[in-house]
Amino acid sequence: MLTSSLLIPYLALLIPDIYCLSSFFDISSSRLHRFCSRSHFRMGPVLFPPKRSNEQDSLLCTSSKVQNLVVSSIHKLLTATSNFSATSLLFFISFYNRYDDVTVAATSFFNRYDDVMVSATSFFNRYDDVMVAATSFFNRYDEVMVAATSFFNRYDDVMVAATSFFNRYDDVIKAVSRFLSISNADVIVAAPRFLQYIC
Repeated sequence: MLTSSLLIPYLALLIPDIYCLSSFFDISSSRLHRFCSRSHFRMGPVLFPPKRSNEQDSLLCTSSKVQNLVVSSIHKLLTATSNFSATSLLFFISFYNRYDDVTVAATSFFNRYDDVMVSATSFFNRYDDVMVAATSFFNRYDEVMVAATSFFNRYDDVMVAATSFFNRYDDVIKAVSRFLSISNADVIVAAPRFLQYIC
């Protein structure tokens, strides 16, 4: 139990490096495989970590270099991904800003189109009012013309009546003239005969 409790920190240091290397990175080195197999199966009752050899130091150096390379690659990948994400985000933000501008412009256009349509509708309503007023004017003009025609027809009737009256006046004047054209001598001659006839 004591030996196992003392080996746990040592194995906790060795096993993650060995399993990480053997699981995620395919390093085809016979020395690495030999070291991994020896390190994996050599679990004697030691109290302290064994002294590292040159092979182990080179392996640990290679492992640290690989880890640094992987970390830097992951960092570059994450940086590139974040840059790409930021660029994509900026692109989409710019796109949606322009989309908003286009939408605002379209809304403004349709608002102005509505204003134009309202103005056109108002114009045609006023045009209808003008046409109704013009129609009413011409209807009244027709009524005036009918009244004028009726007046002139009645004027013709009046003129015909006046002409007839004056014709009759001429007849009266002629009759009076004939009556007045009887001379006094004729009256004087006719009077005794009339008196003798009476007596």
